[in-house]
Amino acid sequence: MRYLIGGAYPYHDQTDEQSLLMVNGDKYHIKRTRMYTEICLNVDAEHSCTFNLIPRDEHSVYVAGMLEEDYSFLKDSSTPMYKWVMKYAPTVARLYADGVAKKYRNCALMEMEDADYGEMAWCITTVVGNLDSTDDVSQYQEQLSGRISSILTLMGAVMQEVRQGPSFKKFAIIDSISASVMGFMEECGKSVTDSAADEVKTMLTSKASSFINTLLNGDV
Repeated sequence: MRYLIGGAYPYHDQTDEQSLLMVNGDKYHIKRTRMYTEICLNVDAEHSCTFNLIPRDEHSVYVAGMLEEDYSFLKDSSTPMYKWVMKYAPTVARLYADGVAKKYRNCALMEMEDADYGEMAWCITTVVGNLDSTDDVSQYQEQLSGRISSILTLMGAVMQEVRQGPSFKKFAIIDSISASVMGFMEECGKSVTDSAADEVKTMLTSKASSFINTLLNGDV
């Protein structure tokens, strides 16, 4: 299912103090565009941290923090990158699983359509619900502040996992070589178990590390 990052809001800029939302001591500006409500913190002259409020129904809204990375590969569990995420990025794995299951309590990873460009984008998303009306943000600022704080924490966790995890290129090479080894073993009539596959990957990681680094550095 596709979700549109936006909603049927009339366009007008809000610049008074009532248009400010406090999150972890920072002042976020609330701005309505023609298609969605934007919650934005200007980090500096060139960078900002932005969240979008997306109508879910008459009494609830999605709160979405857009990510720069494309997580479309998670739709195919056979890809090396999917396996890398499952092994080394548990936060991303949990968020994606919750997105598939439509479980938003602890946030979820979802693909939504960017109303500005008509392109699909991945977001860490949660829900503020049980509202009298979604139009007046001032009525649910406290809940909104808490949700944005949670998304910020998860964004930091996702970045840390991706940066601290082992090289994806190295992982992909190991995964590819081990798959070839498993295929060869099957052709030779050998039994290929999960433990055998794990043993081959462990061996490749420890014994073939220098060779793989040579491949990555382009020295062959």
